Amino acid sequence: MRVFILALGLLLAACGGNKPAPETAAEAVSTQSWNLDDANSRLAFITIKKGTAVEVHSFGQMTGSFAGDRLDVELILDTVNTGIEIRDTRMRQHLFETNQYPFAHIEALVLPDDYELMPVGAQRTVTQSIDVSMHGHRASYDVDIVLTRLGVNKVQIQSAAPVVVEASDFGFEAGVETLRTLANLSAITQSVPVSFSLVFTR
Repeated sequence: MRVFILALGLLLAACGGNKPAPETAAEAVSTQSWNLDDANSRLAFITIKKGTAVEVHSFGQMTGSFAGDRLDVELILDTVNTGIEIRDTRMRQHLFETNQYPFAHIEALVLPDDYELMPVGAQRTVTQSIDVSMHGHRASYDVDIVLTRLGVNKVQIQSAAPVVVEASDFGFEAGVETLRTLANLSAITQSVPVSFSLVFTR
């Protein structure tokens, strides 16, 4: 009888030892999906023509979400806004070629501990690898991201500094040259600083 009780105790101890560790506070809520607040989000890029003329452009529409550690944002390239309608049309046709490549996809890993445990009003800066798919190409960038807890159910993710994207990263060299020729410009830079401020709610 004493042997049976001892064996039973060892069996129960072994079963208890295999019990998964309890979730952290961040893991417990990280499965809730955060959705992009498009009206309060912005992605902008800067072009330089003729060596000195600096212009800021943006996109009028994007969608996105993240749950757990995966962030996904989709830019609708047809909504490019340069402030000049004919230039918008030329970018859609000759640069982005939106009839064939209508979207740009942005993916990143954002760890739940980076935002879930932050009190409202707190900020922190983290370095993340961001993958961008556009125009049939894919490129990765290491980006310093500022996370701000705007509210209990609101988070802002923004670039700490502009991210420099080369035209060659996405096969845009020929498109940039076409734009230069159509606009009768001496030069358009092939390096484009990109910045973003994304607000997510749940």
